[in-house]
Amino acid sequence: MLSYRGNEKLVFTSDDADKSSYNYICGGVNGDNNFIFSCSNSYIHGLKTIMKADTKESQKIKLELSAQLEKGHYKIIFIAPDDNVQTLFEDNKIINDEFEFKKGIKQIKIVGKPAQIKSIEAKIKNIDLSKVYILDPEAEIKAQDDLEKSIQ
Repeated sequence: MLSYRGNEKLVFTSDDADKSSYNYICGGVNGDNNFIFSCSNSYIHGLKTIMKADTKESQKIKLELSAQLEKGHYKIIFIAPDDNVQTLFEDNKIINDEFEFKKGIKQIKIVGKPAQIKSIEAKIKNIDLSKVYILDPEAEIKAQDDLEKSIQ
């Protein structure tokens, strides 16, 4: 299991979370160009990618987030294209509500130590979708699995 505090390790670690949830929505963009992530009654232990995106031009992004933690610890991190890690939210406290989507591929991940989460409602506001292509991490994992199976 990865180090919760070792941000440099979080950059290069693949998703390894044991996660179970009764209500989990990830990766949707609504009509107002807001990226939505929500979950309720969730357990997370390890690392899970919430969003992966490729940006043509830099843009400032605003995060709106509310959460209720039952027990444990978790954080939501932003990994910039230069692999710089910024903690956006930890347990029930917003650390950074504005950050820059720099040109290139970036990720937002949730890290549990473990955590029992009653609810998370997150919204990244006003993404200019003409400059951002949101990548589907689940599709990438499936493609990698399919490639590995075809090689065997």
